Amino acid sequence: MLNRKALMLSVGITAFVIVTIGGVFAAFAQSRLGSGPAIAAADLLSDPAVQAALSEREAAYQQLIDEANQRLAEATTATTVMTEPVLEEYPVSIGLAVALAQNALGGGTLLRQPEMVLLNGRVAYELILDRGQVYIDATSGAILYNSGAAALVANASGSSRGHDDDDDHEGFDD
Repeated sequence: MLNRKALMLSVGITAFVIVTIGGVFAAFAQSRLGSGPAIAAADLLSDPAVQAALSEREAAYQQLIDEANQRLAEATTATTVMTEPVLEEYPVSIGLAVALAQNALGGGTLLRQPEMVLLNGRVAYELILDRGQVYIDATSGAILYNSGAAALVANASGSSRGHDDDDDHEGFDD
């Protein structure tokens, strides 16, 4: 048993020494090789032929970047032109839709520009005013939705609540 412990101890010490020597050798080799390429790179950068090649490569890269930016700008312009809505196709203009919405809500001012939307399969103007939201059909001018109408109906029905049913006939409302 004593021999086995001595053997394990000697193997451990040997492994430690080998790893340490390898690390020292690697650090020494790295330090000697590390200074050489730095000096060589500095010498290469001062060479006029290398400077000319670098300038040529940079000019080629800049040309590629400019071409890519031009293609991107053309694609963006083409996409913008294709996605702009054609408002002349619909008989109801934006001005008429705004007037209809203001009439339906009893006045009000636009909070944002009207937008063309698809509501229940119909092309409509979405108008958001300070008094509510209205959707006007772009082909017929019909009001498809009026959020202000719900408020008007609620106010009208709320004013008739002054009398409850008097079931016990004692003169008081329940």
